[in-house]
Amino acid sequence: MTVCRDDNYVATARHLMLNEQAPTLRTKGVDLAAYADSLIRRYRNTALKHRTWQIAMDGTQKLPQRMLDSVATI
Repeated sequence: MTVCRDDNYVATARHLMLNEQAPTLRTKGVDLAAYADSLIRRYRNTALKHRTWQIAMDGTQKLPQRMLDSVATI
C-alpha cells in the first residue's frame, strides 16, 4: 500500500501544496490546484517504478533550483 492511498495523507499533502507552497511560487497561467491533483494522481500510481531512493539521490544538487525562490520569499 502506498502512502498516497491514505485519504488523510492525500488531504494533508494537497493542503501543503496549495496553502503553503503555492503562495511562494511565481506562476502565470498555471492552475496550481490542477497541477497538485495531477501530482497526487502520479504519486498514487503503483505502476510507476520510480522509488523513493531514486528521488532522494543527489538531493543537495536539486535543492538550489527547487527552494531558493521560496526561501527568498520568507
